[in-house]
Amino acid sequence: MSRIDKIVSGFAWSFGVQVFQAVINLVVSIILARLMLPAEFGLIGMISIFVAVGEVLLNGGMTTSLIRTENPDDEDWSTVFYMNLGASIIIYGVLFVSAPLISDFFHQKILTPVVRVYTLCILIYGFSAIQSTKMVKEMKFKDITMCHIPSLICSGILGIVLAYLGCGVWSLVYMHLSRALIFALLMWVKAGWSPTLVFNKVKLRLHFGFGYKLLLSSILDKVYQNVYNIVIGRFFSPTQVGYYTRAFTLVQVPVQGVSDPMVAVTYPALSTMQNDNARLLVSYKKLIQQTLFIIVPVLTMLMITAEPLFRVLLTDKWLPAVPYFRILCVAGMLNTVNAYNLNILLVKGRSDLYLKLSFIEKIVITIGVFSAIPFGIYGLLYFQLASAVAMFLFNTGVGGRLIDYSSRDQARDFYPVFLVALLAAAGACLLNYYLSHVSLGRWEDFIRILLVGTCFATCFLAIGIVSKMQEITDFKELILNRIPWIRIPK
Repeated sequence: MSRIDKIVSGFAWSFGVQVFQAVINLVVSIILARLMLPAEFGLIGMISIFVAVGEVLLNGGMTTSLIRTENPDDEDWSTVFYMNLGASIIIYGVLFVSAPLISDFFHQKILTPVVRVYTLCILIYGFSAIQSTKMVKEMKFKDITMCHIPSLICSGILGIVLAYLGCGVWSLVYMHLSRALIFALLMWVKAGWSPTLVFNKVKLRLHFGFGYKLLLSSILDKVYQNVYNIVIGRFFSPTQVGYYTRAFTLVQVPVQGVSDPMVAVTYPALSTMQNDNARLLVSYKKLIQQTLFIIVPVLTMLMITAEPLFRVLLTDKWLPAVPYFRILCVAGMLNTVNAYNLNILLVKGRSDLYLKLSFIEKIVITIGVFSAIPFGIYGLLYFQLASAVAMFLFNTGVGGRLIDYSSRDQARDFYPVFLVALLAAAGACLLNYYLSHVSLGRWEDFIRILLVGTCFATCFLAIGIVSKMQEITDFKELILNRIPWIRIPK
């Protein structure tokens, strides 16, 4: 199997599990939204930062160094395993002791026991990080998918049952905890690897030398991804945190479904081209164009149909989150490009630049967030959008320079998909406005979503085909023509 075939196959399985996860999470969210209050979701949103740090242990730092290392031996794997496990134990211990302080910070006493139970996920992540990393390096994305499915289903059922029984916020706590536990157990079985009693200090220094910068940067990144939850939770009500987290979660469905698996799949593949800028540039350009070709129209269509969509999925009590959702959709488009440019730094082994960029971004966000607080929650949201624009310009400049792909060149290559989406949105918005003033009966929201979505998709594809978008040609060659039962003529 060629490298591009492995990338497409790996992306197909990663994309498949993301779609499956999105569907399961969507179904579970719909049911939970009807059984629980926004404030209960907000409580989990306030402390999500602490579990996010645990996820860094699973996907960042020295585990990333293992993926980049050619032919790592058992000493490499075992050494990093014990290091990750030890770090997760220390982090959990600190959080356990600090739980009362966290609850005092947010003025929510219930958070003390919630933090102590919810952050057990960190121990589980530390215990299963290497198994997951080993399967990613070997590009066994099908096996990873097979581990995700039962963990999603079982944990989702548990969360719904607990919510129905009136367990409130604990429904979310035990749902997330059971998902992490089931997935970890399955990964141990599927990976077929267990640590040996070996700890090599030389290996530790090697991976730590590359990984500590990335780990620190990733932790900072997770902190600042959740900084809005923290600030909103501190200065506003749990209900507003619930609105924000629900809007952010829905935006992440298409972003995580397409961008995250593409980044994960292409990192080990692009790492093999790290010394060949010409090949790396061509591959990088095509991959990010294909990602934007999917994400930009999907997020645009969701922005247009947001109001009836929220009403159908989450009921009227969640409608105040619609404006949050629309602003975050635009930021999500730009953050997709930012993630790819940062990925190039890792492929080229420049974790030092990765760390510097992260520090700069965090300084900007810190100043901006505290400046925006007097303007309320919308001030925070619009600042989040502005910072996404600023970091797009900065990251494309630094990351692109390593492969001779400047910000101007990237903007020139990426703007067509944004322009076509904007033109298609104009027609869809006109139809949406007309339908909003016409009585369509009890199925009004469903009809609006269906008609407006179909109108947007038709306009987008028609304009793209007529204008001969390169993304459509590449999509046929990279994806459709690799599906056995589909053959599209050139």
